[in-house]
Amino acid sequence: MKMRKSVTVCRFPNESIREYNVRVEISQSPRESFQRPLRDSSETYLTAVGEVGADLVRRLMAVPGVTEVAIYPYTVRITKAPSFSWEETEALVKKELYRLYE
Repeated sequence: MKMRKSVTVCRFPNESIREYNVRVEISQSPRESFQRPLRDSSETYLTAVGEVGADLVRRLMAVPGVTEVAIYPYTVRITKAPSFSWEETEALVKKELYRLYE
């Protein structure tokens, strides 16, 4: 049976934060958080989330406007800079999340 591709979005009172839930495991760690720019010291934590999670974090941090990525086993929480709109950011974030199902 093929898994349904699903990305659900949760919004928060703080307009700079959104959470995305997926149906594939994206982190081997209960929770890790990364801020822009990724530093050499981030490598330890990227290793903790595993290969899939580390790749996803790197791709999400490359999205213009993304300032922080918190990753959980089936959830990623994105914080964007106030000067960027979700209209210009969310499509790129979702594109990276749907790549998980390929």
